[in-house]
Amino acid sequence: MKRSSAPLLVLGALALSSCSGEKPGADAHPAASASAAAPASAASSGSVAAATAVPSAAAAPPIGAPPACKISGQKVWGTGANKVTGLTDVDLPGGRVAIGLALGNDPHVLVIDKGGTGKLTRIVAKAGTDFAKKISPADGVRSLMRVTPVKVDGAHVEAFVDYHDDYKDKRRHVACGPADGDAAWINFDGVPLLDRTEQPTAAEREKLFKSSDPDGDTGYHELRDCRTFSDLEKNETWIVGSELRAIAAADGTVSWKSSLVIDRGPKVHEVHLHELDLKGAPPHLINFEVPMLHPLHDGSYVLTARYADSMLAAILGPQKTLVGSVMKYPGYPARADVAEDGNDTIIATSIQKGNKEVMLRALRISGTKPELGKALVPIVTDDDDKDSESEPDFLRDAKGQRWMSYIEGERGNGHLEIVPINANFQATGRPFSITEEDDRASDATIVEVEGAGLMVVFLRPKGNTVEVVTEQLSCEVVAR
Repeated sequence: MKRSSAPLLVLGALALSSCSGEKPGADAHPAASASAAAPASAASSGSVAAATAVPSAAAAPPIGAPPACKISGQKVWGTGANKVTGLTDVDLPGGRVAIGLALGNDPHVLVIDKGGTGKLTRIVAKAGTDFAKKISPADGVRSLMRVTPVKVDGAHVEAFVDYHDDYKDKRRHVACGPADGDAAWINFDGVPLLDRTEQPTAAEREKLFKSSDPDGDTGYHELRDCRTFSDLEKNETWIVGSELRAIAAADGTVSWKSSLVIDRGPKVHEVHLHELDLKGAPPHLINFEVPMLHPLHDGSYVLTARYADSMLAAILGPQKTLVGSVMKYPGYPARADVAEDGNDTIIATSIQKGNKEVMLRALRISGTKPELGKALVPIVTDDDDKDSESEPDFLRDAKGQRWMSYIEGERGNGHLEIVPINANFQATGRPFSITEEDDRASDATIVEVEGAGLMVVFLRPKGNTVEVVTEQLSCEVVAR
């Protein structure tokens, strides 16, 4: 849609918050809760509680005028941005935000200070480390999946990198760890067992399947994917991964499992949170993908991941162990956005069913008694929604106003829009288009920086390249 012609207003300075951190303001719960309680009984390993069908949305209030918004201070920080890596924002103490990204396969961190000034730092890998080794196109390809800032101390910036190296000789290297460290926290380097042209000998097979870790998880282990998460205010970093695990029975049969794991340090073995059986011989491989892990107000955590055509979600305790059931929400989901709404926590994602358009969905987790609802509910952005909508990003600003940004149109190449919403995820005004008519966005996040208000950071396809762009955004809801 075209950018709104509503009168332009400028907000005053806003207090610290970001879409990945706490949104200040009094807690406000919807009159009719958008989340119902999940079953309280603990789920056995391999079980998933199926969510019910999506309920009908509550009667939507009349949608008013678009918000009065003004965009200023646009800056292009670099070209050649990696769309696969995307953007990872982390709150910093003192009203600042750090955003991990990649230009090509070189990790960078953009630090936005109070007042909106910023600095882009390239993270230089330590010589001799695995990540520092370049791959020739003749040998294979590197996919940089995520760059996560883990420390910002003045001019000193550190980040973890999550990457896959896929070689033409079938060797695979999957790793998550510090870009400038000697070794990854968690990794796999070798030819996957199921991809081997020559099957292992009996002696090799016995060694593979009798391997054991300190937690007693016997069998073959193969890291398939991993993502890093960081809380810089608590100085905590952890990694969520997906492993292929195989267990050989006495009769020689093998049971294959996909295992969701969490790693809390380089010298601590990963914990297996949840496993699902894989079908077939050889098995049909399904990984836990695009995980998100976010702290809740009571010290627990919420974890989401895609598995096949559904989003799985679970509550983890303070030590990041599974509490209660793993819930399953149908509809092929994108990576979830998890953010604060007062004392509550919001999960927002986009789903696609079959060849239909992409639709926005959300879930509210109560701050007083964290439980997972039985179903995702629609995010209503307009009274005439016909185009696909993806990449939702929720933010509650310092004045308590709730906002939802998203990409309208082609996923990864659509218009970036923002709309004011209520506690039930329904628009209270029409959308405002942040990008110009001829501009597109492939990934975006809106953060709140002390002294600068809302800052939009997005990747903008431009010709044969992709730019990293920031804009200052001032928005107010227009009274009906």
